[in-house]
Amino acid sequence: MGFARKSGVAAVGVWWLLLLAGVLLPLAAAFGRHADAGNDMCDIKCQHHSDPARRQQCVDECHSREHHHPA
Repeated sequence: MGFARKSGVAAVGVWWLLLLAGVLLPLAAAFGRHADAGNDMCDIKCQHHSDPARRQQCVDECHSREHHHPA
């Protein structure tokens, strides 16, 4: 009898953990996309450079401008 009760409590704990993960993971993903939005804009602005080193320099300069003069 005691074993069944303990396993029932453990199962409830697992369900709470899954529910919590189901709520927190989408929130974390949404915040991650928001934080990367500035980087994506710089990548788009600099995509015309065919040389990877020049493209990276352009992205770095864009990030610097965005950091010092946010919109």
